[in-house]
Amino acid sequence: MNATPLQLTASDGYQLSAALFKASAPSKALVIIASATGVPKPYYSKYTAYLANTGLFDALTFDYRGIGESLDGKITDCKAKMSDWGALDLQAALSWGFENYEKVFVIGHSVAGQVFPLAELSHQVTAVWFIGSQCAANHLWDGVHRFLVNFFWKVSLPLTSSVLGYMPGIVVGSGPPLPKQAALEWRTWGLHPQGIWKDDKAVRERFEALTMPIHFVGVHDDHMMAPPRAVKFLQSQYSNAQTTNEQLNPSDFGLKEIGHFGFFRSRFKDKLWHLPVDFFRPYL
Repeated sequence: MNATPLQLTASDGYQLSAALFKASAPSKALVIIASATGVPKPYYSKYTAYLANTGLFDALTFDYRGIGESLDGKITDCKAKMSDWGALDLQAALSWGFENYEKVFVIGHSVAGQVFPLAELSHQVTAVWFIGSQCAANHLWDGVHRFLVNFFWKVSLPLTSSVLGYMPGIVVGSGPPLPKQAALEWRTWGLHPQGIWKDDKAVRERFEALTMPIHFVGVHDDHMMAPPRAVKFLQSQYSNAQTTNEQLNPSDFGLKEIGHFGFFRSRFKDKLWHLPVDFFRPYL
């Protein structure tokens, strides 16, 4: 399935690269994929095409500012913050969605669960499915993983960002670089016991305003990126939403591993890809 390229315009004028996958027949529902930190939209293309092929939805991917095809100029000149990804970029995607569809659903990966409520139109979304979304606060990790997370927040992230003017993807194992301001804001969430909320009444009110069904999915072997306590802490902040929680154990699906990024890989199509579709179907 070929995608239609789109340009989304954020409220501050920033141009965002997006791609629309259309169902074979006209659809009144759209699924927006909200990416993980630094992950460009092609990573989700096969899954987005799968969603459109169900015939139930059209599906949209987009790159946050400073990432992939939404990087305008040199990354060292990019002033994007992580909170901009929700307040401005996801907001632009939602705005486009509500202009063209009766219902909008969101599948959020990792950081998407933290920034989703920052979008002004988030309260209009019909239902949300998060995978690997977590609070970044370091106290939610245990053992060696807490040591590694603290080393990341306190040493490798600030050091590389200061020296290079951006955070290279190798710092988190792989992937594209992050704009410096996005990385440093992410660090403040990781070092504060409340994560993104940081005693910020306005942010907390954004979370409390949401009442739609939201399903949180953790992965049993995702120890480094989204341990169960971090996932459940994030879920607890959506205090007025209709939240549910599920932990995927690879062995339950005859798999050896899934990890933080595995869900969207095509080898898991038959085992896992139907899960968000099953969750959204009653709300169509």
